[in-house]
Amino acid sequence: MGKLPSLQWDVAPAKRRSLAFELERWQALHTQLSGCVLISAETLGAALTHFGTGHERFAFARQDGKDCIAMLVNAPARASVGVFLPSQLPLAPILNATYQPLQMNDLRAALAALSPTGLVLRVGALDPRWGTDIAIRENNEKIVQTQTPAIDLPDALEPYMQARANKFRSDLRRRRKKAQTELGEVRFEAIADKNLVEAAVKEFGALEARGWKGAAGTAVATEGAQFRFYADWLGALALENKARVFVLRIGQSVAAMRLAIEDGGCLYMLKVSYEETLRAYSPGALLLESVIEWCYRPGVTVRRIEFYGKVSEAHQPWLTETRAMSIASVYRYEWLATLRAAAKRRTAAPSASPIQHSTG
Repeated sequence: MGKLPSLQWDVAPAKRRSLAFELERWQALHTQLSGCVLISAETLGAALTHFGTGHERFAFARQDGKDCIAMLVNAPARASVGVFLPSQLPLAPILNATYQPLQMNDLRAALAALSPTGLVLRVGALDPRWGTDIAIRENNEKIVQTQTPAIDLPDALEPYMQARANKFRSDLRRRRKKAQTELGEVRFEAIADKNLVEAAVKEFGALEARGWKGAAGTAVATEGAQFRFYADWLGALALENKARVFVLRIGQSVAAMRLAIEDGGCLYMLKVSYEETLRAYSPGALLLESVIEWCYRPGVTVRRIEFYGKVSEAHQPWLTETRAMSIASVYRYEWLATLRAAAKRRTAAPSASPIQHSTG
């Protein structure tokens, strides 16, 4: 097998005056790959608008005159460069149409093109499901960042629910009946209409602000960048019938809400909030049960649910799988990787040992 031609990288700042052009170029490759909606042009455009610092750069690799790899990175004038990954984005903004793991030499070339002072490229939230694995070798490092939970649904609801623990199903029935008896009817709503999504996101923000996230200052408050991001992002996706806001009401109260995106038969869960005074009724679990039932309604084709985050105790009874998300560090020079690896071997705890790969 002959040697593949080397990739040619070009870099563009993610600035307002050129952003539309770069996003159009990004989306062309995204469409070619049938890429994940969590790193679509609409997503990145909204994230850059509300969380960008001015240091962001698009890097495109070309092979035979065509874009084959794209990354969005944060490249300030310092030694470390990282993918653009605000907390609202759970997936590394990388597109890879080479149909093989990203190669070390290519990433080093990208780092050199992105930053004259960059010594290390740190890439988190790598998901092999979307072709963003890295072929780490020598003294560079890759470690498991988290295990992300997911649900694969069968063709019918009953086999899935029958596979859940008997005690868990019994507890769900008991809590739903308790809520209905003590507070009133339990009602579920799936909001997708583009004219209603922004109001629903605002209602979600109000619900979250009443809880501990409001006290901590991390809620989707209507005056904050988080609200504007979710309102813009889901508003744009609502035009394509992809935005979803799920609501569970108990009696006259909003008990729980979820922001989500539906695309390609998959439901991506973004955020969840519930009324803390109704904790005894497990409104979050009742809402998820209702969402899963909704997946089997006529016209709904969802058969996979992705949560993208750490596996919580609340997730466990529902899950059918977890998979590893990784974080990698690629050093610009091999001697620097060797020095860094030696230093880590002297000081690192056993649990933090990187996954080492040979150069074979």
